[in-house]
Amino acid sequence: MALLRRYVRGVLDLEGIDLEDAELLVSEVGSNAVDHGGGERMALLVAGDDERIRLTVTDGGGSGSVPRLRAEVSGEDERGRGLLLVDALAQKWGVRTSPDGTTVWVELPRKPGA
Repeated sequence: MALLRRYVRGVLDLEGIDLEDAELLVSEVGSNAVDHGGGERMALLVAGDDERIRLTVTDGGGSGSVPRLRAEVSGEDERGRGLLLVDALAQKWGVRTSPDGTTVWVELPRKPGA
């Protein structure tokens, strides 16, 4: 995930985005793609407009599971907090599925005046 974080930091460095949030989000969504995607590929798309940046990660398919926000995570759970973090940091996020894989996208607002 370090490569994804460095790539996003490099691409977004001058784009008026909270880089720490962007790195954390792409790392979390990318880790989920690796852990649950079941495929041998993953794609990252970075796009935006004057108001926001969208980070989109698509896995290679495989598990067929759809990422879902968990209602509760206990202190003993070693996993399951990722989408809670995504939900807290992203302005918007969502999931699309297709026969080719699962896509998770997150949006971050640009800072005013950036």
